[in-house]
Amino acid sequence: MNQAHITRVGIVAKRGLHAASEHLQRLAAWLRARDLQPVFEADTAPLAGANHGTMVRSREELPLDVQLVVVLGGDGTLLSMASRIAQAGRDIPILGVNFGSLGFLTETRIDELYTSLAACLNRTAAIVEQWLAGVVQGTQRLWTLGHEIALCGRLIKGYGSTNERGKENLLHVLDHLAQGGRAEEAAKAV
Repeated sequence: MNQAHITRVGIVAKRGLHAASEHLQRLAAWLRARDLQPVFEADTAPLAGANHGTMVRSREELPLDVQLVVVLGGDGTLLSMASRIAQAGRDIPILGVNFGSLGFLTETRIDELYTSLAACLNRTAAIVEQWLAGVVQGTQRLWTLGHEIALCGRLIKGYGSTNERGKENLLHVLDHLAQGGRAEEAAKAV
């Protein structure tokens, strides 16, 4: 996926996360400056101060109208949106921005939002897309498998050869466990 294929970016914040308001407004402006259409989830739009000209969709409708989703909140908000994407039968990336105290899936901090978003738009985050798709696929087969695959994202740490080994290990997990074998055995194997 490259920026030419992305025209609309869904924006979802944890319900009632007023601390995200200013960030939501800046994010929408950043996207518009790059000729991308922000599409707010219905509960998120008021937090962003969205006006009548802003595209707004329900959580169920959002995956049908966008090519990328940015989630501001915690792991629960990200997993909720991943479930909506899976239910819609879509395969689109999610960028999770952590607003909580601890995030395993939403590892991007708010100060890393634009760097991470630019990376997504430029296709340098392909392995993350594949990992999140693996989480969705594993969850569709067996929730414990999806959870274990989600935790495998921690394999990518460090720099240099350590980072490369982590990527190889994660891709191995995705290739062999997210889609193949019996789900119960795969969840235990991780």
